[in-house]
Amino acid sequence: MGEETVDDQLGYFVRETQCWWDVAGKRTIRVQYTLSPRGGFATPEEAHERYKLQRTSRARRGFVHSFAPCYQASGRCQYVRIEIPPSETTNEDQDQV
Repeated sequence: MGEETVDDQLGYFVRETQCWWDVAGKRTIRVQYTLSPRGGFATPEEAHERYKLQRTSRARRGFVHSFAPCYQASGRCQYVRIEIPPSETTNEDQDQV
């Protein structure tokens, strides 16, 4: 998550970065997706809600390993295993079983 000025307006952005190792090319492939409207979210809270929604969506599809941003002085990311509380399951989840 981050903030940026677009068209003279401050917006808050959520971006997802995916990386994997390309064996043939012997290099890391890095792709970044923006999960925000063009001008960003109006508040950091809105951006954080979108971030949480994306993490839950990924975890429901089996992608439970994440490096979560850390906004403390160290600036380092932190590994997090995404857990989905049973109360967050939906009918859609049950239909796929």
